[in-house]
Amino acid sequence: MPRTAEIILAAALAGFAAWTLFGHSPVESVAQTLRADSASAYRWCDLGEELQQAGKTKQARACFRRAVQLAPNIPPIWMRAVNFYLQVDDTRAALACATPVLRLVSDYDGVIFGYVDHITQDAVEFLPHIADNRRALSAYFRHLLAAGDVANAKAPWRFAKSGELTDEYVDFLLRQHRYEAAVTLWADQAGTDRTGDAGSRLDWRLTPVVGVETTRDGATGGEGKSSLRIHFQGTGNVDYHHVEQTVRVTPGVYRFRAEVQTQELTTDQGLRFHLFDAESPQRLDFSTEQLTGTHDWARVEKTFLVPSGTNLVTVQVARNASLKFDNKITGVAWIDAVSLVPMSVGIKR
Repeated sequence: MPRTAEIILAAALAGFAAWTLFGHSPVESVAQTLRADSASAYRWCDLGEELQQAGKTKQARACFRRAVQLAPNIPPIWMRAVNFYLQVDDTRAALACATPVLRLVSDYDGVIFGYVDHITQDAVEFLPHIADNRRALSAYFRHLLAAGDVANAKAPWRFAKSGELTDEYVDFLLRQHRYEAAVTLWADQAGTDRTGDAGSRLDWRLTPVVGVETTRDGATGGEGKSSLRIHFQGTGNVDYHHVEQTVRVTPGVYRFRAEVQTQELTTDQGLRFHLFDAESPQRLDFSTEQLTGTHDWARVEKTFLVPSGTNLVTVQVARNASLKFDNKITGVAWIDAVSLVPMSVGIKR
């Protein structure tokens, strides 16, 4: 056994009789196993836990220090040390042991973040431990979002700031009915890099669907130089609601407008725009007239009333599934210059 291990083991066993009336004490039994395998971090944890059970906290500390020295890259050892330090109310040492675990694996994220919630009510106190660990920062941010922790969620987002986390944070604020904060954050981050595919609800979101190719057409535009090109490939009776954006609104009269061009859109169900209250569709839900066949650029326009209680309106590009026998849709549509603007300052209720 190495000299360092002998010294720690001797100190750990100080004050314990080797035998009791019924045989070896639990501590001595574990110590005997450790003597045969002094390089085992697991055995050092076993001894530390037995010593703690026996009220020998100082000796137990020495065992856990030795354990983590022997196992710098073995998360279960560090988690046993975390549990020990929490038992003796040494939260600083517990967080120091949890940090390497978060760096190595994600398996213990939920457990560690649960401990952090119990230890502190202020996320800022924990962030220095993971400030250089982007993965852990993102995981902790999402943990706070899942818990609905409005007060703390902003702190890790600031540390890990990325387009993807910003999108999630915007959607979180919308779910919390913090509409103005969500819009302000979204506007501030407009044009920044996005690592996620979908964006926030306040962005245009394009969801892939079999039988439809949706792309940006830089050569064709209604009012601008480019447009959204939707190609229905004739492979199925597509129920299409896969392009949408959610907009913050207040009660009042609004005008929806878009420029649309179509080329040989088949079936009795063409392309339309579907607008509805994103939180309660029964308050507001309507569609524009559909377009089929071939049309040069034409304006689709609708003026409507946003009722009291409606805060978010979703605008979808939609094609309903056909009930006809010949229902596989083919053709192309281009969409440009979509806008939703208030026509009045609001309506008093």
